[in-house]
Amino acid sequence: NVIAMGDFSPISAQVLALIPPAQAPNQESNNYLGGGQPLSSPDHDWDYKIDYLMSTNNRFSFNQSRADKYQARWVGSPIGGPLGTMGAEPVIGDFWVFNFNHTFSPTLVNSFGSSFDLIDQVQDWGNAPQYINTKIDFPGIAFGNNFPSGNAPRYPGINFSGPIAPDAFLGMGQWGLHTRFLGYAFNDSVLWTKGRHTLTIGGDFRRTQENNGQCTNCVGNFYFDNYTTSNPTGANFLTAGHPFASFLLGMADNASRSSADPWRGFRTAYSTLYVQDDIKWTRKLTVNVGLRWDLFFPLTEIHDRLAFFDPNVSNDQAGGIPGGLAFVGTCSYCVGRHRYFDMHYHNFAPRLGFAYSLNDKTVLRSGFAIIYTNGGANYIFGPEITNSFNAAYVANQVYQTPDGGKTIGYGSWENPFPAPVFPGTDSGAVNGLTPDYFGRDLSRAPYMENWTFGVQRELPGKVLLTASYVGNRGIRLDSALLNLNQSDPKYLALGSELTDNVTCLSAGTCPNSIAAGVKIPYAGFTGLIDQAIRPYPQYLGINSNNLAEDGYSTYHALQISAQRRFASGLQFLVSYTDSKQLGD
Repeated sequence: NVIAMGDFSPISAQVLALIPPAQAPNQESNNYLGGGQPLSSPDHDWDYKIDYLMSTNNRFSFNQSRADKYQARWVGSPIGGPLGTMGAEPVIGDFWVFNFNHTFSPTLVNSFGSSFDLIDQVQDWGNAPQYINTKIDFPGIAFGNNFPSGNAPRYPGINFSGPIAPDAFLGMGQWGLHTRFLGYAFNDSVLWTKGRHTLTIGGDFRRTQENNGQCTNCVGNFYFDNYTTSNPTGANFLTAGHPFASFLLGMADNASRSSADPWRGFRTAYSTLYVQDDIKWTRKLTVNVGLRWDLFFPLTEIHDRLAFFDPNVSNDQAGGIPGGLAFVGTCSYCVGRHRYFDMHYHNFAPRLGFAYSLNDKTVLRSGFAIIYTNGGANYIFGPEITNSFNAAYVANQVYQTPDGGKTIGYGSWENPFPAPVFPGTDSGAVNGLTPDYFGRDLSRAPYMENWTFGVQRELPGKVLLTASYVGNRGIRLDSALLNLNQSDPKYLALGSELTDNVTCLSAGTCPNSIAAGVKIPYAGFTGLIDQAIRPYPQYLGINSNNLAEDGYSTYHALQISAQRRFASGLQFLVSYTDSKQLGD
């Protein structure tokens, strides 16, 4: 159980020299309480507003603001020295808002508005000089000033796992991210009062852009676990061995690296038209009737750099079985359209409500509304889209054990890290990996149905008591419920044979699998029985990226409040809610 110093990997010995000594050397755990420079996150915000009354009937306003934020955080373990990497994440946002109101008459007013916003977000992890790797040459990984971007590289990530793994993550293995958000909007509404009617008619248009480039695993990650120094045939294989012993030998069980993502530009838009009429039906009854039409323009990428799993594509590197990579665009191997997702024109959202005065102290109120919202392919602000669907344009290198740790997935990190190979535009380009999936119908907008009924009563002492029932139902919500590569539960009966290599089928050493009709899915397939029985065995998994619009929610609540407005030196608000919410 001792690794002699003569058996230390030369690279591991150099890494050891960079690990700071324990601050409490007599303790086996919690012996290092942190180090390195303190985190600092200053914010600088300012804004101003101009209001100008041009004439009795014309009013103009302009507002500009800036939010300049700098956040520092630890990417790896918060230790001193070059292996404890701190990241800088500056964000600068500029916002402009313009409004113009024109009064045609006391009963007719027009309001026009526009806005523009620009947000720059940079994540530059390990940008301080002490985090630059000029000390250790990891073969196959850029060293010194030989990084593809022209900047010096950081240290690769060094990870430990296992039942007694060190609680530490050394180095970084990441590089950074640059995202620019750009948005503009125009809206106009007319308020018209005529007789018993107060009519509001208007429209809104919004355009959103996100340009994104990142390099989040360009330096690579090495993973050391206890399996490498355990006995694969021993009874205690899963718990024996030690990840730090594997590290000393330089034997990485798994390793990964990715090339930089290409710059991609995502675009989407939204528009709406609406009409609302508040009708004073009688002295006691007011009725509210409205209709809104929402139109969501699903996302596009300006270079058509979107690659995704399509269950209807034949995989030419897996014997032509269903399920392969497809590409947006009009090229010879593409789907033939720049906007892959379907447009949906039926997002009509009615509003209906009323208020009825029983007497001068009691009012009944009720309402119903449908509200459409962003979701699925209509939403681009998040990693579900911007960090995904790039399989054909990024060289993802993943070396992992094929049999639960019995076979080393990578090996010695003294060996040069293989040169990256870009997948290309073949339908089987990312076989053995985990592609991203979306369907053409993922542009259907999620929506909420809202309803309420309540009563308000003025009590003695100028106290307003309100009791309401509030309910809503969410439909087509974004979810992660979709798992296209989920094995049929009937195969759970195979038990331990699920982790046997498929070679057992020809060797006859997995009788339950043979009896269940398990076959090698295509010529050249390698892996476990568990992989062979999947619907798409050519892939480890298929990401739905929380974009599967099959989520559902319900909410019911009793809301009670008592409020006294300020009078005679006293005001108060007391409220109580009893609610139940369910979702999937």
